[in-house]
Amino acid sequence: MNQEFADRIGAAGYARDALGAVKLVDRLLKE
Repeated sequence: MNQEFADRIGAAGYARDALGAVKLVDRLLKE
């Protein structure tokens, strides 16, 4: 696996995790 591809997967994973955290906080605030 080349480094650029690995970096892209890492960035996508980080963005997904960050979005998940935002959704979790949003849900908690609405309760």
